[in-house]
Amino acid sequence: MKGELTQNVMSERHVRIGTVDVFVAPENTPFDAETGWEWLGVMEAGSQQYEFPPEMFQLRTGYPQTTKIEAVIGIDGNIQFNLEEYHALAVDVAAGGAPMTKEYATTTPAPDTVAAAPVPTTSTFALEAAAAGVKVGQRIEVETPNGLEDTYIEDYDPASGTVTVKPALSAAPEAGAEVKWIKQYVKPIGGVDVPKRAFKSVFTDKNLEKAIVYCPCVASTGGYRPNFADARSNAKLPVQLRAYGKEETIDGKVQPVVGKIIHLFPDVT
Repeated sequence: MKGELTQNVMSERHVRIGTVDVFVAPENTPFDAETGWEWLGVMEAGSQQYEFPPEMFQLRTGYPQTTKIEAVIGIDGNIQFNLEEYHALAVDVAAGGAPMTKEYATTTPAPDTVAAAPVPTTSTFALEAAAAGVKVGQRIEVETPNGLEDTYIEDYDPASGTVTVKPALSAAPEAGAEVKWIKQYVKPIGGVDVPKRAFKSVFTDKNLEKAIVYCPCVASTGGYRPNFADARSNAKLPVQLRAYGKEETIDGKVQPVVGKIIHLFPDVT
């Protein structure tokens, strides 16, 4: 009976049902950094392909020939998946090339600043002027101690001028911090730039264990190839990335790597 119970528990623990979230950050951002990472979306189930094939050199001699020397002479890193999201940041990452730019509203709503009271938090703060035209669903840029961050207005109280934003900011804005309304994003198709970012995909199963694929430096290789769906399906955005090598000290030796696979367990600090 004890053996059967143990087997049942282990079987349940090894059920791997969950979702895969994708994040990007500035190049070389550590996988566990608390700031810098932006949520890109959720991978379409079954669409992801991770390929990190080594290129091997072999020296074979004798008769019949046998392998005498084998060494890794190259490592490739290619990641491909479909996003279940279609938004400006996702398009910027997928398309690659020239960087995306922002254009701001100048009159309605007019640029504003964060009020001193109530004390601003990462998700709620009051607008100093709270001018006409502020609405739920608008995209705003907020000045924070960690830099300029984009988010959405999820709730707005006209009486107090208080906004609730989602996703939350990485740090609470200070009183007097600038708030701008984003009118539009413009993504050039083409250009000669090869923008690089850090990448991680996080698979979270029903036991809250996390399997992370992390690459400190990737660039898009697929271009802009959206899959606009019919009325019965969600729009999807194919993404293809190439991972670049970075040197790390492993077992006392400096070695080139293109990424890491990390398994995190819950409730351990």
